[in-house]
Amino acid sequence: MPLEQKRKADLGNGFYQNPIFNFDKPDITVLRDSTDYYLTGSHSTFPSLPIYHSRDLVNWELLYYAITDPSYGVWGGAPDLIKYEDTYYLYLMNGGNGIYVMTCTDIRRGNWSAPQPLHLGPVGREDWPEGANPDHWDYNLGFIDPGHVVGEDGKRYLFVSGGFMVGLSDDGLRVVTKPRKVYEPWPIPDDWFIEGYYIEAMSLFKRGEYFYLMAAQGGTFGPATGHMAISMRSKSVFGPWEHSPYNPIVHAGSDEEPWWCRGHATVLEDTEGNWWILYHAEEKGYRNHGRKTLMEPIAWDDKGWFRVPDGIRPEDKLKKPAGEAVPDTLAFSDTFTGPSLGLQWGVPRQSTYDPRNYVFRDSGLALKAFGSSLDKGDILVLNNGDHSYRMIVELEPETGVAGGMGLYLCPQCYISLEFQNGELSLCRPARGGAFWKKSLHATRLQMALTCIRNNVTFQYREENGEWQHIRFDTEISTWCQDSFGAVPVHPALFSYGSGSTIFRNFVYKGLE
Repeated sequence: MPLEQKRKADLGNGFYQNPIFNFDKPDITVLRDSTDYYLTGSHSTFPSLPIYHSRDLVNWELLYYAITDPSYGVWGGAPDLIKYEDTYYLYLMNGGNGIYVMTCTDIRRGNWSAPQPLHLGPVGREDWPEGANPDHWDYNLGFIDPGHVVGEDGKRYLFVSGGFMVGLSDDGLRVVTKPRKVYEPWPIPDDWFIEGYYIEAMSLFKRGEYFYLMAAQGGTFGPATGHMAISMRSKSVFGPWEHSPYNPIVHAGSDEEPWWCRGHATVLEDTEGNWWILYHAEEKGYRNHGRKTLMEPIAWDDKGWFRVPDGIRPEDKLKKPAGEAVPDTLAFSDTFTGPSLGLQWGVPRQSTYDPRNYVFRDSGLALKAFGSSLDKGDILVLNNGDHSYRMIVELEPETGVAGGMGLYLCPQCYISLEFQNGELSLCRPARGGAFWKKSLHATRLQMALTCIRNNVTFQYREENGEWQHIRFDTEISTWCQDSFGAVPVHPALFSYGSGSTIFRNFVYKGLE
């Protein structure tokens, strides 16, 4: 994780500072397998379900993506990664299409099976299970956020949103019981600002005679104080479940704190017997970065309850877990030498992902063009989280093709510098479309985008020329979920029309 490209969580000398993932990496799940840790979570681009590896919970390397085939029609979110006997399982949700399961036997190599539905999709009002409470979740969306556990009877179970549990077959690939309500939400104080009581983000583990259940409440976005992680325990997976006296375990007390909407947590023990809680949160002033991953130590009291020790804050410099640092060789910069697209790149729409669209020729990437505008075209994006950065690329669109660079949130909200048939234009559809145009006597040029703490500016340079600043700067701090229903803002390269745009020598540099 080179410092000039991405912020490092590891401070050296045995300390780290949050976030441990300085980009949108929400809904994480962590598996410890001997001295190795594996992590995945929801992902805002496709391919999806990236599998990361670590030996110290702070330094992570991206191994591969578990879902790369768009024909599955499964994106995969809020997963639970577990190992049962000699098989690894991923239980995951797919929006309103219910919960799926995937398996593999070698997590380092992957080769996961195709996602298989568990048929826990949307539930019509007339079929709501006993105990369903619409204040706890929208059952028309279906059960989400699965959490796997082996009960005291040796059988396998899956906890899902709304306070429900279902039984699984011995191989973990089928649901064999009807949903059963087994727990109620923690009573959130009436004077707290929240989106709702929503019970989601199931994560379970056993310690001693107790099963412990982590869940999220309060909604995912919305007020800074809304999202939170709560804990409960029981001697049986069937309950009764007792809420922790330390609830909520993680929570932003006000909008004055630097980390908002802190929730969706997982808890695990490291190789030296120390315990940690990992969760996602939004950074104040940078909600357009999505939800970054944070970690804090937890301690156990003499009654078997855990909490974050008094005086520990997520913004502090904290003592790092034991273990060696694995190298992260993933860089954002790309010389586009191929033979395939780098792991740093993804697409915002699963339906447009096709390796045949990415051809390496003429000393660069020929990004296939399609669609009549950027939002309908071929878009490649990065998942970054730097407050300030600069990126430069050389591009050469073929006749009739528009190519360029920009920041992309959703079809209704992006900013782009586009080059087509010798005409350069700056576009911002959320403010009415193209605001600046200029004709050039060139077929290829360099573009630069600089973002300084949410202030974005563009430059361009013709061959052997000087950089020209386009004086139409944009402030993007409001480009986030609460404004447009999408996260996060992605640096993007794009190509639309008929033909291809050749991109060469993409350079990304963090400026902090």
